[in-house]
Amino acid sequence: MSAFLMFSAAELVEGFIKRYDTLPVRELWLVDIEEGREKLEIVGALAKRMVKKAGVPMEIKLSYDRREALPGADFVTTQMRVGRLPARVLDERIPLSHDMIGQETNGAGGMFKAFRTIPVIFDIVKDMEELCPDEWLINFTNPAVMVTEAIIHHTNFQRAIGLCKNAWGRRTGSDNGNPGDQPLCFCYGCVCQRGIPVSGAVGEICKPCGAGENIQMLPAT
Repeated sequence: MSAFLMFSAAELVEGFIKRYDTLPVRELWLVDIEEGREKLEIVGALAKRMVKKAGVPMEIKLSYDRREALPGADFVTTQMRVGRLPARVLDERIPLSHDMIGQETNGAGGMFKAFRTIPVIFDIVKDMEELCPDEWLINFTNPAVMVTEAIIHHTNFQRAIGLCKNAWGRRTGSDNGNPGDQPLCFCYGCVCQRGIPVSGAVGEICKPCGAGENIQMLPAT
């Protein structure tokens, strides 16, 4: 199995190492733009040391050209900040100067980041359609919900999943007075608040549903 990360953190490399028995990634490409060369070299060297110490047969490759890394990959993971940290400063401070939320996942700051990020993600999707149409795109880039929905609703590429690693709280549908027999597992955090239908006992893996299907919003309180 081959994976391509643009650009991701060392904690994901640690996850691949810990789960190598069930997810045997034999080749891992770390990709960044030229302006991120110093960061990529530091993280890449760390990833190589981690793999060597763990003793897993995973080859770490570094690249500044995603088209070099895409062919042959099974999964593509995107985690990026278009405009880098100076853009984040503006995302947070401009809304705050107008007494609005200054944050990269929602509010005005989230919209600023979405406007910069979605066109870049679309370019990556175009390269995937050409070079690796059977790959899965796993998006960690914020605003994760807007970016993933943009892919699903505004491109022909449907093999995309949006993830967020943090959830601040969970509760079951019965706690929220959910009517009916279908159990719900609520998950809420800084990105979104969603009620997700599950099959069987709460906490089991639910069958996939279409975009917006059977999804209930949980008001943030």
